[in-house]
Amino acid sequence: HEVVLASGGLPNGVDGLRLHEIGAQFSLPRAALRVMVRHPRGMVDEMNGRAGAAMVGELFGRASFSLVDPLLRLAEREHPDLIVYDSLGEAGAVVAGRLGTPTVLHETTLWPADDLFRAVSQSSGMRRHHLPPPDLTIVTAPGVGGQEDK
Repeated sequence: HEVVLASGGLPNGVDGLRLHEIGAQFSLPRAALRVMVRHPRGMVDEMNGRAGAAMVGELFGRASFSLVDPLLRLAEREHPDLIVYDSLGEAGAVVAGRLGTPTVLHETTLWPADDLFRAVSQSSGMRRHHLPPPDLTIVTAPGVGGQEDK
C-alpha cells in the first residue's frame, strides 16, 4: 500500500511516508479567537463545562472548512482508494463524498467519534458541505463511547 499523509504542521523527515502540507493557511489561535467572538454564549458554556462538543465542533469545523479545497486538489491528483480521517478532520469526509471514495473515521481522542463527527459537521463552517457518514469507524481507545462493535 502507498500511504499519503495530508495535514497541517507536518514534521520534517518522516521516513517511509509521503507528506503533503495542506494546512499552511490555517491558524488555530486565530480561528479560536474568531469562534470565541462569534459564539460568546458557547464560550461561557465551554468555560463552565457545559458546552459538550459544540465549541470543539465550531473550532475544528473552521479547520476542516479551510482544508477542503487543498485536500480536494491533492485527492484529485492522487486518486485514493480510501480516505482515512480523524474525528476532528471532517474535510476528509467532504472530499471523499465528492469523489465517491470510501472512508474510515479513525477515533483519535477520548470523545466518541460519532459525537465529534456530528459536532464538526453541524458547525457553522461545515453546514454548507455534504458530509457522508464514514463507511467504517475504528476506535483505538477501548470502551470509549460504546463503539467497540463498529
